Amino acid sequence: MVHAVPELKADRELVLEAVRQNGHALEHAAAGLMADRELVLEAVRQTGAALRYAVAELTADREPVLEAVRKDGRALQYAAAVLKADRELVLEAVRQDGRALQHAVDRQRTARTRRTIDNGVFEVVADNSDTHLRVKVRPAIGRPLRWRSSP
Repeated sequence: MVHAVPELKADRELVLEAVRQNGHALEHAAAGLMADRELVLEAVRQTGAALRYAVAELTADREPVLEAVRKDGRALQYAAAVLKADRELVLEAVRQDGRALQHAVDRQRTARTRRTIDNGVFEVVADNSDTHLRVKVRPAIGRPLRWRSSP
């Protein structure tokens, strides 16, 4: 598909056959075909990462994203933010590849509070859920304790 003339890249049947063989062929399809739900579904069933070539509307569509993460959990990075926060979808992605967790969006991130309870024990509470975490931290002597949260 890379070297195909524009008329062939716009041929739906040809592109459908190409993505059935290799999902990345969607990258070389005509722009209009990247919005074709059936083509995108077929592409992500072959190669989850092919989700990156889909139009934004389809990266927010649960079915193509679910198919993509079932094939490649890290395809979660190409999903719309609303789906990156979908617990079931994130769980499916992590089952396929644990590294997918880095692409999940924490809906509670802005609602979290942190406070010191006791010597070296911190409590993290998400205000809008029942999430509750206590962490005991032992800083190295003479070094300040650092608190980091991922973006």
